[in-house]
Amino acid sequence: MGKAIEKLKAKSKADRINDPHGWADEIERRADQRSIVGSVAFLISLILAANIWLLWKERDAVRDRVDQLEQASRAEVSLPPEGYRLVE
Repeated sequence: MGKAIEKLKAKSKADRINDPHGWADEIERRADQRSIVGSVAFLISLILAANIWLLWKERDAVRDRVDQLEQASRAEVSLPPEGYRLVE
C-alpha cells in the first residue's frame, strides 16, 4: 500500500511541475469548496439552535400547564359541587 501512495505522490508532484496553472486552479477550487462547506455548516447550526430554542419554549409552556393542573387538582373542592343534583 505504501508503494501505491508513493506513486500517487510522485504523479501529483510531476503534474504540479508540468502544469502549475492547473495545480493553482485546483488549490483555489478546493479553498472555495471549504468555504462553502463552512457556510453551510454554520447555517445548519443556526437552524438547529433555533429549533432547540423553540423546543425549550414549548417544554416550558407544557411544564407551566402541568403545574396549573396539579394546583387545580390539589384545590379543596367539595364533591359534588354546590348546585349539582344527582338525577336517578
